Amino acid sequence: MPAFDALAVGLTASRTLAVGALFVVFGTLLVATVIADPAAANGSMAEPHRGFAALLRGALLGAILGVGLWTGLQTEAMAPGEMLARAPTVLLQTNFGHLMLLRLGLLAAIGLALAAHRPRPAAALAGLAAALQAAHLHAMAIGHGPSLLLASEVLHVLAAASWLGSLPALLLVVTTARPGAATAAVRRFSVMAFSAVLVIGATAALQAVSLAGEPLSLAATAYGRVCLAKAALFAALLALAVRNQWRLRRGASAAALGGSIGTAIVLAALILALAVILSAMPPPSEA
Repeated sequence: MPAFDALAVGLTASRTLAVGALFVVFGTLLVATVIADPAAANGSMAEPHRGFAALLRGALLGAILGVGLWTGLQTEAMAPGEMLARAPTVLLQTNFGHLMLLRLGLLAAIGLALAAHRPRPAAALAGLAAALQAAHLHAMAIGHGPSLLLASEVLHVLAAASWLGSLPALLLVVTTARPGAATAAVRRFSVMAFSAVLVIGATAALQAVSLAGEPLSLAATAYGRVCLAKAALFAALLALAVRNQWRLRRGASAAALGGSIGTAIVLAALILALAVILSAMPPPSEA
């Protein structure tokens, strides 16, 4: 039985926190600026928009905390027992450190844009920060430059952030907005989510072929098995979204979908954790 690796678990948890919280920042800003109509004159979205501010503050703090923990634990992995002494060197003299500093700079810029009540520039900065996650994935490690695989990973990350990261804000909308406005917001969200699903499916297929080998051999490797587990959770999340859309068309209120959206958030967190685990595993194509 393999020994428990506390450092590996900590790295996975901190990376999941950093990426997940950033996705929530991006998704919340998308919902606030596109899905939940901020110009509604009847005040039907007043409560969600007040809630978005608290959600964004918590997600920004979570992202900063996650980046800090990730940086410290990665430094410990690089130089065991010398984390504090080696941290400045890692930050200033390694590609990993440069990415972490850039990520922190973008988070600070998002905070400043929000403080200045500029949500659309903040959303653009959050999208850039989310796309930066592709630099930690396999395409850069394998090719160190532009490639079709890198483009697919950037699109995959952005699509996942726009769908999965929007779920907490969507839950806020359906539980606090007026019924008609909440239903209209869910319908707008469904259009965005459907587009994201198409991009996620296409890019995931390309990455599976490029990194995991033949589809029939996926179960033969640890990497492939994690891919299959992630795909199964994704299918469950998609089925839940289709069921919610069907219920909405049958006349269910948006508020009645709150429990399903909560379940979707749990599935999204599990998918993100598996994605983080995959990004740290060597794919069969490089074995």
